[in-house]
Amino acid sequence: MAKISPKCESKRLFQAMGRANDIAYVATPSGTIVLATSISQEQAISLRQGVHDPLYNDERCTVPIYNYARFLPWAQAVEEVSEMFRAASDHAHLHLSVDPSVEWERGEKYATGINPKNRIGHRAQVEAYCLSLGEQALPTRRSMWGPDVFSRIATASLMALSLQWGTTGAAVVVNWFTPTIGKLYTSVMAICLKKT
Repeated sequence: MAKISPKCESKRLFQAMGRANDIAYVATPSGTIVLATSISQEQAISLRQGVHDPLYNDERCTVPIYNYARFLPWAQAVEEVSEMFRAASDHAHLHLSVDPSVEWERGEKYATGINPKNRIGHRAQVEAYCLSLGEQALPTRRSMWGPDVFSRIATASLMALSLQWGTTGAAVVVNWFTPTIGKLYTSVMAICLKKT
């Protein structure tokens, strides 16, 4: 399987997203499961392609120097998807079916997955199943910052500063404790000091 790196292979990334969206299924209000593309061309996860708004120019650039532009929207999307998968997993661990009127059916004795009958329901039931336990509805508008963004920025900054000053400090200590021995060293130092 080929690796996909969003930093340098944007064309392949768009193609992979297109293939994933072509096989995405959704639950309808009636409870039937259909291909998402048969209902709408809108996808749950998409990449902005061909947006000519200057605000998004840096976000579309694929070279690593523009990673700052993708940090907030990508962190928000990943957190949103992760929360929904975590909620569905929590419900499954508690043996709760998507449709509350359907009793949880165990899979075969040595089956590794969840019986598909436990994952069938209409749209409102699927949305409720993907909410954390005790949560009533999806927030209509989420913060553009995403959760814990400022602590992530602070941690990354502290790690970068400690790496930078750790190496700089070590160089200063080595230079400080290196004895000045030899004629060449003293003559070079004398020339440098005379110039200043």
